[in-house]
Amino acid sequence: MMAKEMVYEKILSFRETEKNEAQMHYQTSMEKFEAVALKLVDLLQKKEKYEEQYYRYLERNTDVSTINMYYNYLRKIEEDISQVQRKVNKARDDMNKKQDHLTTQHVEVKKIEKIIDRKRLQLLEHEEFEERKMMDDISTRQFLGNKGRG
Repeated sequence: MMAKEMVYEKILSFRETEKNEAQMHYQTSMEKFEAVALKLVDLLQKKEKYEEQYYRYLERNTDVSTINMYYNYLRKIEEDISQVQRKVNKARDDMNKKQDHLTTQHVEVKKIEKIIDRKRLQLLEHEEFEERKMMDDISTRQFLGNKGRG
């Protein structure tokens, strides 16, 4: 029974290593997502700031070249936002896949732990059964030995 338990312990160790690797990959993907998302937030704040300035210049009688400069800059920021938004979506998808993989690995570890617990319980029950059987055998011998004397 011990050999089987050792096999399960090795499997558990392997599964835990896989789970730890999945945890690291998930953590890395989460950090990448956060970095790209922060870049997007920064661009959105820039866009908001420059839009306010652009509309202020439109309300005043500002020269066309200044208005055109702000307009072109806003278009550039919008292109950057669109590009970063795609990166955010990709990073989010990657992070979600890594999280799913981590969850799967966690479940696999729990399955093996449960199997090991059941095997240990079976071993304990078997040992208790053998002990009771041995005690019954000893009691029977003592009874028969005492009966033969008396």
